[in-house]
Amino acid sequence: MDNRFIVIVLGIAMLFGFGFSAAMMDPMVAVPYHFNKMVSENSLFLGFPNKNIRIDISVGLKMRNVNQLENYLKAVSTPGSPMYMKFLNKTEFMSEYAPTNFEIMEVKSYFDSYGVNVQIGPYNLALFMNNVPLYKAEEMFHTTFGLYYTSLKGFNHFYYAPEGQIYLPSSISAYISGISGLTNEYKYGFDLHIIKSFINSSGTQILTGGDLEKAYQTYMLFNGSANGSPSTTHYFPTKYTVATILWEGVNSNGQQVAPFNPSDVVNYYQQTVPSWIQNIVGSTPNVTGDPVNGAVQPNPNASQDTTESNIESTLDLEMVTTLAPGVKAVEVYGPGNSSGPSETNFPDEEFAAASKLSNLVAVSNSWGGGDVQGDNVTQNYVYEMEATGTTVMAAAGDDGDTSQQSYPANDATNTGGFLAVGGLTVTLNGNSGSYSGIGVPVTNPILNQVVWYANGQTQNNGDTVGTTSGTSTAYPMPSWQDIPAVVNNGGSTSGRDVADISAIGNNTYIYLTNESQSLFSGGSPWMPLGGTSVASPVTAGIIAEIVAYTGHEFGFINPLLYKIGPNESKYSLKPFWDVTQTPSGYHAGQTQYDAKPGWDYPTGWGSINAYNFSLDVEQLLGGSGSTPSPSPTPTTYNVTFSENGLPSGTTWSITFNGKTESSTTASISYTGVANGTYSYTVGSVSGYTANPSSGSITVNGNNVNQNIQFTANPSPTPSPTPTKSTILSDVNSSSISTYPLPESEEFIVSSNSPANFITLYLNGSGTITFSIGTNLWSSDILGNTSVIVIPGQSWYNVSINNINLLAGTDYYLNVYLVSGNVEWGYTATPSQNSFNYVQDYYYIFNIIWNDNATPNIYTIGYAQHETSSMPINTTSTGVFAMVNSSEIYTYQLPASQGFTVSQNVFINYISLYLSGYGIVEISIGTSPFSSNILSNITLVVSSNQTWYNIQIPKTYLTSGNSYYINVVSLNGNVLWGYTGQPSSNSFNYLSDYYYINGYQTFDNSYPFIFSVGFS
Repeated sequence: MDNRFIVIVLGIAMLFGFGFSAAMMDPMVAVPYHFNKMVSENSLFLGFPNKNIRIDISVGLKMRNVNQLENYLKAVSTPGSPMYMKFLNKTEFMSEYAPTNFEIMEVKSYFDSYGVNVQIGPYNLALFMNNVPLYKAEEMFHTTFGLYYTSLKGFNHFYYAPEGQIYLPSSISAYISGISGLTNEYKYGFDLHIIKSFINSSGTQILTGGDLEKAYQTYMLFNGSANGSPSTTHYFPTKYTVATILWEGVNSNGQQVAPFNPSDVVNYYQQTVPSWIQNIVGSTPNVTGDPVNGAVQPNPNASQDTTESNIESTLDLEMVTTLAPGVKAVEVYGPGNSSGPSETNFPDEEFAAASKLSNLVAVSNSWGGGDVQGDNVTQNYVYEMEATGTTVMAAAGDDGDTSQQSYPANDATNTGGFLAVGGLTVTLNGNSGSYSGIGVPVTNPILNQVVWYANGQTQNNGDTVGTTSGTSTAYPMPSWQDIPAVVNNGGSTSGRDVADISAIGNNTYIYLTNESQSLFSGGSPWMPLGGTSVASPVTAGIIAEIVAYTGHEFGFINPLLYKIGPNESKYSLKPFWDVTQTPSGYHAGQTQYDAKPGWDYPTGWGSINAYNFSLDVEQLLGGSGSTPSPSPTPTTYNVTFSENGLPSGTTWSITFNGKTESSTTASISYTGVANGTYSYTVGSVSGYTANPSSGSITVNGNNVNQNIQFTANPSPTPSPTPTKSTILSDVNSSSISTYPLPESEEFIVSSNSPANFITLYLNGSGTITFSIGTNLWSSDILGNTSVIVIPGQSWYNVSINNINLLAGTDYYLNVYLVSGNVEWGYTATPSQNSFNYVQDYYYIFNIIWNDNATPNIYTIGYAQHETSSMPINTTSTGVFAMVNSSEIYTYQLPASQGFTVSQNVFINYISLYLSGYGIVEISIGTSPFSSNILSNITLVVSSNQTWYNIQIPKTYLTSGNSYYINVVSLNGNVLWGYTGQPSSNSFNYLSDYYYINGYQTFDNSYPFIFSVGFS
């Protein structure tokens, strides 16, 4: 035998870390990870890094219904689309597009097996592993890390990264969109420049947020008047949130310090926001920090920072809170070091944390790196934010001579991404010497705006400080930017052009109590500075105020800007201040980058006139454009839910406006609720039915009380029970045509009824899934059920687990294409016996439409199980499968225990031995880790309890079939009990399934402790 072949085989075995029998069971496949190919092609291999270096790893999960999501994101951000501005709420997004609990737990269990701390990100979009040593990452990803050098601009010159591809088991790779954090090649910095010397007597204006309120006309929106005159009606964003993304600082000893001192922001706000505004929204700004991954809370030790993080953080928050008084400003930040963020997966965890903030209307990013593509985890969260109404923006960058763009400002696609904000030098009319802006006129406030370019100030690379502009090589030109107004005005079609919009980027005051830094302004806490990192939070504040005034959130706002920009003449007021002046020498004298009328590279469409823009949006959406549509800024009230009917001490819960609260008392209260309409859902309580179980509450100037009546469920027969087989909803015809998927058919039922089958007319071949929900495309009533469609067969009758349908409720039968080419039948001439259909929903050119002229062909019904058709040996009570022992050990999740039943039986409880604390999901399926018999049941595990008796819906099991109890961890640390010595009374168990080093293993030597029965 050729010895070279032996070496190759052994090398492969060592690379993948398992034997051939295991490889055949679950082979390793290459998965993508965040790494820039241009860097690897321009790097020198130096050897190997210290394998004890710690890194932070993000695992991106693939979203469900990706094509549908892309269509939705495009429709919701495109003016003129029927779906424009019809944003999802967080629950709807998770229901439609988030990875399933099963998928993320499958991936999590693999990484859990390596002993690392794995955290599930919001909405199941990612997994996070912090402080992982390189040697452990090599084991998990079956790779080796190398040490490299590159001279490329915008990256760390010395960096480590995997030597080649990374590998994961094929069983989980299908759920993964990519990995980030495996390299420290990316270099991020602030878009900030301290003005160390200026001559005020020369006429240079140093402006504050009070001046900018008038400059950009948010001041006019506060009172809802064209001249800013006093009013009894006010519009402040008190119910909205703006987030800024950054990292903390370090002191001269390299120790972590806070990114900002909250008292600095308070001082700035109190001295720059006019007193009449403070009398309405309060004299203390609503400012908080949200640290991730071990970063420290905001506190006065921020003054010890030596990295400028304190300056940047303070600037961001002071701009946001003065341009949008009353807004909640949250800085989300991770740990930092002397050269930037210390997390190798920055900004993944920061965007994940920001995505959880309620009423989030804008996210500002005042940092940047090279012209690279962002990683899939941050993209997942940007898409989630924009699907739910949040506008995400980034500073364009502060290199006025380069054409190399800066991530994340370069990141924009047809359907989502970042708003790129350029920088300007601004001169105002009037006297800007007062911090509160009192000397600036409300009307005609701006004397001049010029492209920001600071002749005489240079970067470390020799380029002049100024706003960055040009064309990205990492992202292609988006469709909304590929328009004559851009291309014919000098824009390039070779990539995404920067900027989109602009705002002040020079000569701005902040308030900062840092002795070493305040020396730049003569020992005063007032520091002058510049940078596009001023422009980004200023624009975020402007957008928050426009949302407060119009009542419209904007999400991905770029297509709107490029819709309004070329058509200013159609609107009653000009939405932008066009900037046409360029300082001498900008962009090394390349005139194609100069400012000009209309869109241009450095300023985009110019700066936003908040008042005019707001009225133009009203006009675009069909209003008059002369008066605002929303209600005035609300006072807040209390919403209280009171229950009757539960035994004293019973735990019950309410989810109100996305926030869940539980109690063992008779009431649950939510405080600080503004005027508006909010949805609520009553949590399930075993053995009881709530009335109402869900609904909406309108707060309109008063506290609200809502009573919830709990009624004990009848026993033993559930209600309702039909007396015979019934058709509950039906569309039929002898004239049937077919249409491509996805589609949805709306229906109602005339009486409360269970359903257990659905019939569809389908043509073609492939696989589809269908679901039923109470909202369009949701699956909250019936999860996705797969159907294999074969050529030559049209009618498909699919049995489902019993679902209860309520009279008068609108339901939606949704059908999606998974693979192949399948179409759903529809008709323009329904049969006379067709009934209970409302509207059908379908796509034309990726835009959703609805009507009832051509309903889809389907039937929903209930087939009564007659006694004569049931097996004669059905058993009604008893314990039917059990493993017990006096010797119990515990094992990590996920795990699955197989069992059979000796007779046809009904079951309604499962008993488990669990230790630890956290939340698990339990289901029963006909194969390991499936949930086709019993859907997932959630259980809270307490550290002081081990035995859990879980009541489940009445479920029918057939003699001789194999069933599997599946237990999956959602959070915390929960273990399932097992034994090597089952008690003699244990019976009807098969084999158990568990994970070792990420591989599913099965045997029956150590069955898990459980029992299944009916009482």
